[in-house]
Amino acid sequence: LKPVLPFILERVLTALSRDIEDVLDLPHVVLDAFVRDKIVLVELFQKVGRVELDFLVKSGFGFGFVLGLAQMGFWAIKPYTWTLPIAGSLVGYVTNWIAIKLLFEPADPVYIGPLVLQGLFESRQVEVSDEFGHFLESRVLSSPQLLGALSNHNEEELFVFLRKELPPPIPEHIIYAAMQAIRNVAANPEKYDEIHRYVAKRLNIEETLSSRLKLLTPKSFENLLHPVFEEDEIILIVVGG
Repeated sequence: LKPVLPFILERVLTALSRDIEDVLDLPHVVLDAFVRDKIVLVELFQKVGRVELDFLVKSGFGFGFVLGLAQMGFWAIKPYTWTLPIAGSLVGYVTNWIAIKLLFEPADPVYIGPLVLQGLFESRQVEVSDEFGHFLESRVLSSPQLLGALSNHNEEELFVFLRKELPPPIPEHIIYAAMQAIRNVAANPEKYDEIHRYVAKRLNIEETLSSRLKLLTPKSFENLLHPVFEEDEIILIVVGG
């Protein structure tokens, strides 16, 4: 097999780049990485969610001003001291709630005459997908992490994929040995640095992920991150109150 190994490896990696979603559940891998390490999630939002974070800050002034006018009107009618802290808390709560809702809702564009209403995050799907691809390749789906997920958590899918792509004369025990080799390469990135650089180049992970994300429906694109973000939504809203 040695004379044809380079050809076989190139063929397998080309097929993996094309059919990676048949072998690996990318959304699950991404979400699992975010849940395990919240620092990665924070860095992701700081990078790809800078527009949304800036909106949260600036919208507080606009929404707070409008709601503050309503509070002032209520004070003019009922000038009771207890209304100030209650109304102030309500303004802060509602302001943050509206801002967060506008980030992700509506997921699909809603057309009202010439106006198009869509969540700020979903409306930037093309731009965010490119930034996602770059970030995920370097922090979440690098070659060691990707090969590790394939060989440790998707063994059955990996075996079926290799059986389909490798020449029929290759026996099953060779395929299992190849899976073990992939596992070893994934666990020792420094030792097999050249292999990882070759895998990253052949898979073109950044472009592959970016193109896949651009093809998602707006609702599916939102579900890639919103479930993780929802864990802290109530905290942000309560703090605003």
